[in-house]
Amino acid sequence: MLGIAFGFGFMILAVGLGLVKVFDAFPQVHEVMGWAGTAYLVYLAWCIAMAGRSQDAKAGGKPLSLLQAALFQWINPKGWMMSVSALAAFTTQGANYAAGALMVAAVFFSVTFPATTT
Repeated sequence: MLGIAFGFGFMILAVGLGLVKVFDAFPQVHEVMGWAGTAYLVYLAWCIAMAGRSQDAKAGGKPLSLLQAALFQWINPKGWMMSVSALAAFTTQGANYAAGALMVAAVFFSVTFPATTT
């Protein structure tokens, strides 16, 4: 669970600091990414809400290590969409974008661990 929290928080920070260059070059991308990411997350929520009960009740897998869980966030498509849409929704373009990205990463880091433990 700590690997997920650290990995996802770091991913949001890295993505946020990298996206600042894209947003500076193409300001309209910020708006488009916000709407597209939000629409995708609503679609995923709908799919989860309409899914039936899982038929696979077998729990025999080996848990991930801290490093494996942290690295898994980088190939998690929902994590990417959530980070991009959160950065687009909760930051503003301009000089204080990096501070906004740091704040979004800090909030996600602090919320991810309690969320994964429940």
